[in-house]
Amino acid sequence: MAIDRTSWGVINILMVSVIYDHRAWPIYWEFLDKKGSSNFDEQTAVLGKSIGLLSNYRVVVLGDREFCSPKLGNWLRLQGAYFCLRQKYNTLVCYDTEVERELKDYGLKPGVKLFINDCQVTKKKGFGTFNIAAKWKRNSQGFNTKEPWYILTNFDDVDTAIVAYQRRFSIEEAMQRGLGGFPRRQNLR
Repeated sequence: MAIDRTSWGVINILMVSVIYDHRAWPIYWEFLDKKGSSNFDEQTAVLGKSIGLLSNYRVVVLGDREFCSPKLGNWLRLQGAYFCLRQKYNTLVCYDTEVERELKDYGLKPGVKLFINDCQVTKKKGFGTFNIAAKWKRNSQGFNTKEPWYILTNFDDVDTAIVAYQRRFSIEEAMQRGLGGFPRRQNLR
């Protein structure tokens, strides 16, 4: 499932969708009575209701950089869900006993991937450790990717996390089409 937030004029929607057959199917959403990003309480409210609907399935939650919080990752882990939450390039991580470093300082280049196992991802205590899967897609056929993906995850390998996170783009297409492919104006009356 993917979580995303979008604004259409004055309407601000926080939505959870199930991804099936390369399409995002909204299963739960809430209108936010504010402009801008969602917070932890709003995120866990919609995810809690959505995860409950899918209790008989293995749930993988995918989120972009708005949902990069280790606090959210820890909450998802406690719910028994897998997760892939994209991180900002300046996120601080501490692996083993090394000094904290920003993710961008690991020196990823196009065509390279990296997996950091059991690292601390925040200065705040109590969230445990996470894995970071990172990949900078290789430039090909004149298409150059601007930056790598850094993904906070509880998957055990880079390839599983990257393949899972790629499915998140189904929700971007759904947001561009409007809910379920219907014109936005009709859908929000």
